[in-house]
Amino acid sequence: MDAIFGHNVAEEIRTRKLMVPELKQKETRFHPELPDVEEHRQFLTLVEDAEEEENCEEIDRLFKAVDKDQDDESDSDSSSAPKKKKRKESKEEKSHDAEPEEDKPAKSPEKKASKKDKNNKKEKKEKKNKREENAKPETEEEKQEREKKEAAAKLQKEAKKAVSDASSKIKWAIGLEPNIAHLYSPKSEKFAASVKADVDEKKHATEVLSEQIRDLDASRKELEIACEPLKKKGETDAGPFERDVTEKLASGDPRRGISRYFGLSEQASRFLTQSEADDIERAGKAYLLAYRQLNHMSIRSRKLAWVLVPKWHVMSHVLKHDVQARRCNPRFYHTFCDEDGMMVLKKWARRADPKHRENGIMRIARLRMKTLSWRLRHVNQKRKR
Repeated sequence: MDAIFGHNVAEEIRTRKLMVPELKQKETRFHPELPDVEEHRQFLTLVEDAEEEENCEEIDRLFKAVDKDQDDESDSDSSSAPKKKKRKESKEEKSHDAEPEEDKPAKSPEKKASKKDKNNKKEKKEKKNKREENAKPETEEEKQEREKKEAAAKLQKEAKKAVSDASSKIKWAIGLEPNIAHLYSPKSEKFAASVKADVDEKKHATEVLSEQIRDLDASRKELEIACEPLKKKGETDAGPFERDVTEKLASGDPRRGISRYFGLSEQASRFLTQSEADDIERAGKAYLLAYRQLNHMSIRSRKLAWVLVPKWHVMSHVLKHDVQARRCNPRFYHTFCDEDGMMVLKKWARRADPKHRENGIMRIARLRMKTLSWRLRHVNQKRKR
């Protein structure tokens, strides 16, 4: 055993077979010629590259076969001893008489060991084939029993797998339980109530906004219906279209024309009531919607020369911040002069030389600052008197 496996491995095999009671009983025994001598105890080992599982019956049969081989060898040694002696003497005489022609090189121990291993493997394969040939054919009862055992083993394997999956899911659920617990705490209920209140409030706000949007859509549709004949007329002829637009805005329908906006602002005082602010805003928005429609119509008819005053952007800010928010009448402080001044500045910037554009803009700004300071000084002098 030491020569095959090495001293350390062989020692571990011996200790294991002696420590385990089943292995000690089945795979070890005393020497037949030296019973009760522990030093000469024999160990059953497998000397193969791929180990095979063997039943207890096969192991017992191997032990018996080894005993039988040893008995046969002892008998043959006792009977053939004189014959071997004569053969040996004849070989020695021949070797003395014959002169060697060439000194043959001696075989190395590694080659001898590999040759022995090959022979051992061949013998074991032959024994295995003989055992398979001598094996009795299975009867139907044995075949049924074997199939039942295989089915039971398969079912047991599937049951173990199912149990392991269920246990893992149970462990996962147990670990998840403390994480879910905080969702049902009193704090979470308060938070859910506050979220619900916010949602209800926002829902009410959205309903109000949707109603306002519906009202705006209705007014827009009315305005589109009113402007439909103008649109058709503008598409057919762009020349008289401009005259019709000015007449419509100046002296046309008083509910949607700009004349209603200025008429209401003239009649109202410096500070507006809620009803007056609503009326002025409604008239101004009607004019802005008409202005937008007319602007789109002019773009479609490719007529971009005509300009409407007051400007849409400035008037939208006046209606939003001054009329509705502060309830101030724009007639007393706003005449759209700033917008017209910016238009003049833009025209001048387009026509001026790029090299002197910045200097010209700064010069205009200085002139404006001087005129403003002169006006303020004049006003202060009047107040002192």
